[in-house]
Amino acid sequence: MSLSRFGINSKIARLEGQVLTNPIYVLVLASTLVLLSALFVPFQAELADYLNDANYLAAGKLLPASHFTPVGYPLLLAPFVVMCGINGIVAFQSLVYVATLWLAWRGLKSRNVGLVGKNETAILVALAAIAFHPYMLLNTHRVTDNAIDVFFFVALAIWCDRYFLLDSYHRAVIMGALVGIFSALRPNAFTLLALPALGLAITREAANRPPGSLAQAAARYSIFVGTAFIAFGALGFGGTGTPFFWPLTGPYNFFAGNNPQTLHYLIREFNGEPSIYPALLARGVAPGIDTHTFDPKLYMSFAMEFIRSHPAYFVLLLFAKFVLFFAPKIVHGKNLVEAALQMILALPFIIWIIAVRRNTSLFGWQRALCSIVFMLLYVLPFVVTNSDPRYRMPLDIWFIMDIAFMVQMAARRRISRSPAAIDAR
Repeated sequence: MSLSRFGINSKIARLEGQVLTNPIYVLVLASTLVLLSALFVPFQAELADYLNDANYLAAGKLLPASHFTPVGYPLLLAPFVVMCGINGIVAFQSLVYVATLWLAWRGLKSRNVGLVGKNETAILVALAAIAFHPYMLLNTHRVTDNAIDVFFFVALAIWCDRYFLLDSYHRAVIMGALVGIFSALRPNAFTLLALPALGLAITREAANRPPGSLAQAAARYSIFVGTAFIAFGALGFGGTGTPFFWPLTGPYNFFAGNNPQTLHYLIREFNGEPSIYPALLARGVAPGIDTHTFDPKLYMSFAMEFIRSHPAYFVLLLFAKFVLFFAPKIVHGKNLVEAALQMILALPFIIWIIAVRRNTSLFGWQRALCSIVFMLLYVLPFVVTNSDPRYRMPLDIWFIMDIAFMVQMAARRRISRSPAAIDAR
């Protein structure tokens, strides 16, 4: 029996149109899910260092200039801790969730290619997948920078998608600010500074290049880079009193991902960090050492010595970290439900690869190459240093949005090739 007989199809179509044009539906959905999660999800200080840093900053103190972790996230948390304590953290994380869902709605709406039916359904399915993503909801009650990383990555992805080549000075400033703030949260994001330059190299056709001469393009790029460093320095100054702050996690993670014990722990834990302590003991370091306060210069020295003496093994580690970054994080001891969930969470990357391959055959290689470059620039620092699938979450949300867009593009292509469309020309 057809649904159209009862008018259900038309009602669904009207609802889809309303959701796409009115943000109130998205905000109501996000707020409802946040309230429901508050009933079932207990508060968890997943990253205790960030909680301690936020409390320290909330007390009006500055973190030391040689601090271990990035200051961006605790600096953003601190005002909420001042106002409401632990409840302030939940409020901040919940606001980030609502803002991310609204931002995803804006991004999906801006990519709407003007079709109806399956096109709108693809957008709604993507929005639902993001809204009900288990870690998006769980992070509303966790002290973790994962949620705010997703927000800034999605914001940057949307902005890059529309203004990839920096076609104006004010857009260069906005993109630079996004990269700078994101880098204060996760310093690995500085690799994204290469995006516009690579975009110019990829987009060879003059019709697709931004207006103005090469000198103007260079000026816009300089403003983009300068703004990124100013934003990064401002947050560093706010948290430590110096604009030149750089967290000590860099050498720590570099050694975690490049030592003789790394591969064993990557395979077992999907993370090279547990390899640090046994690798230091093997180097003759005294037992009981605090790995967070260990000399960062020695971390770098040990890692570089290992790479120089084992170049082939280093290449193997790079490959293993890349593969495991996108693999389901099924570690020993997980039950079947957790393993199934991890496998589902790894699906967006696989579907995205298939969609990119299909769309490349339909629309050419340029857009596919830009998307792949964007993905690789985010992944590269984790492959060189330390890899963990939990850092993949910003990419997963972007994969879902990009898949929806490619489904729309394929639908438009099919419609343009239909006999009715050809006869109408």
